[in-house]
Amino acid sequence: LRTSGPARLAGAAAREHILKIAVAVAALGIALSMAGAVSVMVHSFRTTVISWLNTTVIADIYLRQDSGSNRLSGAIPDELLQQLRADPRVAAVLTIRTAERVFQGQRIRLGANEFAVAATYRPLSFVEGNIRELERAKAEGGVLVSEVFANRFGLRKGATFPFADRAIPIHAVFRSYASERGFVLMDTSLFAELVAPRGPSGVALYLNEDGEPEKAMQALRESLSDYALDMSLSTEIRAQAITIFNQTFRLTYILQLIAGGIAALSVITTLTGLALERRREFATLQALGAKPGLLDRAMAWESQIIAWSAMAIAFPGSVLLSVLLIHVINRYSFGWTIESAVPYSDLLIAAAGITVLALVAALAPIRLIRRQNIAQILKQD
Repeated sequence: LRTSGPARLAGAAAREHILKIAVAVAALGIALSMAGAVSVMVHSFRTTVISWLNTTVIADIYLRQDSGSNRLSGAIPDELLQQLRADPRVAAVLTIRTAERVFQGQRIRLGANEFAVAATYRPLSFVEGNIRELERAKAEGGVLVSEVFANRFGLRKGATFPFADRAIPIHAVFRSYASERGFVLMDTSLFAELVAPRGPSGVALYLNEDGEPEKAMQALRESLSDYALDMSLSTEIRAQAITIFNQTFRLTYILQLIAGGIAALSVITTLTGLALERRREFATLQALGAKPGLLDRAMAWESQIIAWSAMAIAFPGSVLLSVLLIHVINRYSFGWTIESAVPYSDLLIAAAGITVLALVAALAPIRLIRRQNIAQILKQD
C-alpha cells in the first residue's frame, strides 16, 4: 500500500470524476495536437528547404550589382562577364536573367541561364524529368517550369507553354521554394528571343578544383574594384536563408509556449476544482492517519494521468493534422510539396516539459489540501 497507494488513490479519483477529467484531457489534447502538428510542419519545411538549398545553391561565388550604388545601371555589363570568363580561377560562369510577365491573369517569373553550363554542374532539383532534359530543351527551344507553376496552371512535363504566340514544349518540372509565383526557366538564347536581349542581373561562378572560394573572392574584389558588386559565398547564402527562415517561423516557438501554458492552467484548474470538491474526502483520510505525503503523491499522480492521457490523444491528432497541413493545405495554398520530417528530439523534449509542468501545476491543489482545517471540514454537513 505504501508504494502503490498514491497511484491507486489517483486512479480511483480519476474514475470517480471521469467526466471532468475527460473535459480537461480533451482540451489539453487538442492544444497539444495543434502545437505538435505545427512543429512537424515547420520542421518538415525547414528540412526540405535545407535539402533544396544544398542542391541548388552550389556555385562557389555569387555576384550581383550593388543595390545601393548607381555605378552599375541595370544589368551586369559584357566587359565584366568577359573578365570573369578569362579569370584563371574561374572554371565556368552561369549568368542569371529574370523578368516578370502576366500569364493567364497571374504574374509569373521568367528566368534564364546557360543550359550547357547548368547541365554540367546540375544546380536544379527535379520533380519530373532529370538533368538530361536541359540539353533537349536547349536544342528544341523548350523550357523547364517550377513545381508551383505546374500545379497552379496544370502544365507539366510533356505539355506546352503558350507564350508569345508560340507553343513552347515543357521538358521538366523542378523544385523552387524561392517564390510562390510560377517560374519558367529557359536558355539564354531563347530568353533573348522571347523576352529581351538584356544582360544578366546576377552571376554564379564555379571555381577550378584547386581554387579556394574565400581567397578567390578576395582576389576578385580587388581585380573588380572598378565595379560596385555584391559578392557572396554559397555557404553564406545558405546560412542567411536558414536564418531568415528561423526568424520567419519564430512564432511557432511562441505557440509551443502557449500550449505549455494551456497545459499548466488546464491541470491546475482541474485538480484545484477536484480538490475543492473532495475536501471532506481528504479530511477524512487525514483524520484516519493518512500522511500529507501520501495525498501529495496522489495529487501528483492525478496530474500525470491528465498529462499523459492528453499526450496519448495528441499523438494521433498531431499525425492527422500534420498530414493535413503538409500534404493538403500547404500544397493548395502555395503550390509546392515538402517532405515529411518528424522532429523526434523536439517532441520528446516537449513531452518531458509537459510532464514537468503537470507536476508543477499539482503544487496549487497540494498547497490547498495541506492548508485546509480538518476539524472544521468534518463538522460541516
